[in-house]
Amino acid sequence: MHLLQERTSAVGRECKRFLTALAYERAAGDGTGVELDTTKWDLQASTPDQLREVLQTRLLEASARVSDLYQALTEGSGKSLTKNEFLMAMFRIGFTGEPEMIQRIFGDMDVDESGTVSIDELCGCTAL
Repeated sequence: MHLLQERTSAVGRECKRFLTALAYERAAGDGTGVELDTTKWDLQASTPDQLREVLQTRLLEASARVSDLYQALTEGSGKSLTKNEFLMAMFRIGFTGEPEMIQRIFGDMDVDESGTVSIDELCGCTAL
């Protein structure tokens, strides 16, 4: 157990995020992705934790993954999202809360401070 823990802790955060992103991109690219219908989603939440729970529930109900959510947010383009694009995408998929909360979540996800959020940042994020 000790040896396993040592090897796990030796892998850096960025490496774990990269591997997670690769796993999600592979899964999304193999034809098993789900096209999410978010037209009836009501994502009422006043905290990031509440929003995460609501999103997880919606994804489970749709048998979807975070990569499918990313495709819905980017409208299938797969490109990185700016803060404004992320905010508008969240409202488009049914978020009805305060814009400031989404802006704070964006800041938490944008760990490289590039001004955009990519699929690996969304998949590795604990804010959503």
